[in-house]
Amino acid sequence: MAIDARAPDLVVSNARAAERDFTHTLARARAMLRTHGEVTLSGIGNATQRALVLSEVLTSRGDAVVMKVQTSARGALGEDDDEDAWTHGAKVEVTLTRALSANA
Repeated sequence: MAIDARAPDLVVSNARAAERDFTHTLARARAMLRTHGEVTLSGIGNATQRALVLSEVLTSRGDAVVMKVQTSARGALGEDDDEDAWTHGAKVEVTLTRALSANA
C-alpha cells in the first residue's frame, strides 16, 4: 500500500471546543495515522497550543513520531482595508508518522 506524498491535514481549532472536545480530536488524529500512516496537525493563533499538545500526547503514548515542526506567522487584512488593519497570528504545523510499535 503506497502512502500519498503529502500527509493529510487535521486543522485544530479552539472555535468549536464545546462541540468537539480534545478526545474527539485525538481520536481523529489516531484514525488518520492508522489509515494514512502520516498526519499534519495544523493550528493558527490560539490553536497552536492545542496542536502541540495533541502531538505530545500522541508521541508520549507511543502512537506517533514527530517528523517535522514548522512555525510561521501569517498576516491578514482586516475588514477596513486600512493600512493599520493588518492582524498577525502564529501558525504551527506538526507532521507525525505512525510509530513502529503502534498497534495497527
